Amino acid sequence: EVQTGPVPLQALEGQITGITSGDLKKLIDAGFTTMEAVGRATKKSLIEVKGISENKADKLTEYISNHLQMGFTSAADHALQRQDMGMVST
Repeated sequence: EVQTGPVPLQALEGQITGITSGDLKKLIDAGFTTMEAVGRATKKSLIEVKGISENKADKLTEYISNHLQMGFTSAADHALQRQDMGMVST
């Protein structure tokens, strides 16, 4: 089954050596509730979370970039995708 939508950060539990459930809770408490949120965050914002070292931030972002499709879409590509979209007015 293909999962769509944001992936909860708890899905990382036990997946990355050196990242504990306590680390994940700290990130969630700091507002990083999904893997996408962590994947798009800067290293600086991750290491500002107490208990998240530069090494842990690197491990998290590397794992997420290898396991989620977090590609960039240009504005031109986005416009092409939306050109056939129907509009509904009220």
